[in-house]
Amino acid sequence: MVRTRRMAAEAEPEKSQDAPGPSAKNISEASIKNTRRDRKTAVKAKSESEEGDNDLSAPSKKRGKLENIKNDEYQFKLQAQAQMSFAIDLLKEITRQKPEAMACSPFSLSASLAILHAGARGRTEEEIGSLLKAKFDLQDDQIHSYFSYLLKTFSDVNFRSPEYNPIQPVELKSANKLFVKNGFEMLDSFKDLNKDSYQGMIEQVDLSDKKKLANHINRWANKTTRGLIKNVVFESEISQDVPMFLLNATCFVGFWLKKFNKEHTKEGDFIIHDKERKKVDFMHKDASYGDFQYHETDDLQVLRMPYKENTFAAYTILPKTHRSIENLLKDFDGSKILDLLTQTKDAQCGNVKVDIKYPKFKVTADLNLDEILKPLGMETAFDVSKADFTGISTDVSLHVGNSQQKAYIAMDEKGTVAVAATKVLIMCGCCMYDTYRKVQFYADHPFSYFIVHDPTMTILFAGTFT
Repeated sequence: MVRTRRMAAEAEPEKSQDAPGPSAKNISEASIKNTRRDRKTAVKAKSESEEGDNDLSAPSKKRGKLENIKNDEYQFKLQAQAQMSFAIDLLKEITRQKPEAMACSPFSLSASLAILHAGARGRTEEEIGSLLKAKFDLQDDQIHSYFSYLLKTFSDVNFRSPEYNPIQPVELKSANKLFVKNGFEMLDSFKDLNKDSYQGMIEQVDLSDKKKLANHINRWANKTTRGLIKNVVFESEISQDVPMFLLNATCFVGFWLKKFNKEHTKEGDFIIHDKERKKVDFMHKDASYGDFQYHETDDLQVLRMPYKENTFAAYTILPKTHRSIENLLKDFDGSKILDLLTQTKDAQCGNVKVDIKYPKFKVTADLNLDEILKPLGMETAFDVSKADFTGISTDVSLHVGNSQQKAYIAMDEKGTVAVAATKVLIMCGCCMYDTYRKVQFYADHPFSYFIVHDPTMTILFAGTFT
């Protein structure tokens, strides 16, 4: 949400609400906590000669010529590495703050930040851009082109049935929407970019009836996330000093290419660390090549479990020895994760059979994005006296207020349901083998996992289990 600078004090953040779970027949009921973790990124802002320029189409050092992102393999790889860097940095910071089982959607958050970045100027723009670009030499137009391509690609994925329906093997929907106060004037350049690159709907709303507006916004988020995310916006957050609510809702439903047999699910010990264990339900199957891809390093096992149609997959990174999640994530960056997942996706493992033991789980998270993004270097956007969003409007001074992501991920014998809603308040075929190498993939100690769109190597959802 964005507030105007007339606001004397920011509204108190609403207490988190538990995300609802699906029915028992659809998904497992293993209970898990939320999470966090450590990392601080220093951002040095350069002075800009274009500072204050409000025309997104105007030439500048930062806005290069639009590239055909689909055909530019080099630029596409840079974008994939940048978004994976953002996903890993996000996972590390959440885990630092609370190292327990967690869920998040890097894609949902980065799509919201990219829209926000389009309206930012000066240091505010640089700090948001550094999160989206990481260390890579990317132009602003390339970021917008990349997200435009992803959103159009994902819009082609089936999303029709309201239930967890095996007739549709994979469903994905991601939607952006701006709820804007009646009479609030935005620059045409910002509105056009939001519509053309981010498929963002803009709805003018009346702020006078707070309860009605909160219910209206929450119905949109609830419907887009299959009823699993509720109460994204609260009455207490609605005021004349909050002219804009920026929301993204992303929902994924996928059925395993080869499902687990429910009769083989057994209770067992999950080893949190040497002195602590907990009981969870473990799914089990002996998998042959085609059901999975498998890759290993000296200290890691990586398993790719594809969903039907083989376009999306869940990747699990499991240390060979018991390690904390913080210890597991500390050596990762975007390039390493991209290489690791790519090597797993392309692995030739026709002579490997994997004995898979995998927990059946449900994880919910309610993330305060202010607390997470500031340590990653995005500070100025939240500062009422320093934020610069003159690329959205020049009529009032704007800054980012209370921001939040609610996420839910559940895996069972049939597949995966993963949903997230992000709110930003703007205030003001194979060879046959005679012998097989048998591998055990026992996910009975802390691991991280990623739900990935393989053709673009986009991390839609990510989490840890501990």
